[in-house]
Amino acid sequence: MNPLSYLFLIIGLGYLLGSIDFFGIKFGNSAIIVVGMLFGHFGAELPEMVGTLGLVFFLGAVGLKAGKNVVYFLKNNGLSFLLISIIVISLSGLIFAFFYLIFDIPFDLLIGILSGAMTSTSALAAAQEAGAGQLAVVGYGIAYIYGVIGVVLLVQLMPKIYKVNHKEEIQKLTPPKESVGMPSLVGFKTIDRNGLFIFFTTLLVGMFIGSIAIPLPGGASFSLGNSGGPLIVGLAVGHIKRIGRLDVNVPIDTLNVFSSFGISLFLANSGVNAGTGLVDILSEHGFTVIIVGAIFTTVTALVGFFASHYLFKIPMYGALGSTTGAMTSAPSLGALMESAQTDLVVSFYAACQPIATILLVFLPQILNFLR
Repeated sequence: MNPLSYLFLIIGLGYLLGSIDFFGIKFGNSAIIVVGMLFGHFGAELPEMVGTLGLVFFLGAVGLKAGKNVVYFLKNNGLSFLLISIIVISLSGLIFAFFYLIFDIPFDLLIGILSGAMTSTSALAAAQEAGAGQLAVVGYGIAYIYGVIGVVLLVQLMPKIYKVNHKEEIQKLTPPKESVGMPSLVGFKTIDRNGLFIFFTTLLVGMFIGSIAIPLPGGASFSLGNSGGPLIVGLAVGHIKRIGRLDVNVPIDTLNVFSSFGISLFLANSGVNAGTGLVDILSEHGFTVIIVGAIFTTVTALVGFFASHYLFKIPMYGALGSTTGAMTSAPSLGALMESAQTDLVVSFYAACQPIATILLVFLPQILNFLR
C-alpha cells in the first residue's frame, strides 16, 4: 500500500478509536499512536519527514496561539517554571541511578529508557554523543510509548479525580485584559487573509534558529531543534502581532487546522516507528523495559504536577501544562489542550519545555560518571 494511504488510514482510525469513551477517558488524537504501532508491527512504513513536518506544524501553531499570553505568565511564574523543570529532570536522574546501581540494568539500555520516558530525542542524541550504543535506541523506542500515553492519561485523569470546575479553572488562567497587550491592527497590511505567509515564514525562521548549535561544557552542544525553534519564534510573533506596518496575526482557524493536522502526522509517524520490531525487542529484553519506563514516566510526571500545583500554587490546568513542558511531551500538550478546551495551557508548556530540554542534554553526561 502507498505510504500516504497508510498515513490517512492510521490517522482516520486513530480519531475513530480516540472518540470512544473508556470509563470516562477518551484518548482523542493520542489514539493515533496506538493504531500506528499496530500498522508498524505489520510492516507499514512512513517517510521520516512526516514526523518532523507534523511536529513543526503543531508547535509553530500553538506558539502563535499562545504568544499573546506568554509574557504575562513568565512575569508571574518565571522562577516556578525553572524550578519545576529542575525538579522533574533531577528526579529522572535519581531514578536512573537507583535502577542502574541496585538492579544492574545495562547503562545504555537505561539511558535510552530515560530518554523515551521523557519523550526527549535531545536526551537520546546527547547520550549517543556520550558513547551510548544501539541499546539506547531500543530502550528509547519502547519507553516512548508509555511516555506519551502515560502523560496523556495524567492530564485527563487529574481534573476528574479533583472534580474541578472547568469554568473556574479557566478563569484562574485568564490574564487581565490589560495584561494581554492586543494592539489595534486596523489599517495594517495583510499578505493573505488566511495568514499562510506569516505561518510558513514563522516556521522557516524557527527551524533556522532551532538548527543553531550552542556549545556546552564537556564537548556537547545544545540546539532548540525542530521542536523548540518554531515554538519560540511562534511565541514571539504571536506576542508582537505586527512588524512595522505588517499585520503578522494568523487567524485562529488556520492555527487550529495546522495544530491538529501537525500532531496527527507526528503521532502517526511515532506509532509506526515504535511498532516496528516491537515484539522482537520485547522477546529479547522482556517486559522489564516497559515497567521501568512506566515508573520513570509516572513518578516524574506526578511529582512535577504536585510540585506545580501544591508547591508553586499554579492552577490545575496550568500545573498540567507545566508538567507536560517539563516532560518535553508535545503529544500530551495536544491532549491537554483538547481536554481543557483552551490554548492558555500552551504558555505553561512553552515556559518549561526549553529549560527541561537543556537539562536533558546535560543529564547523560552527568550520569556517565556512574559507569
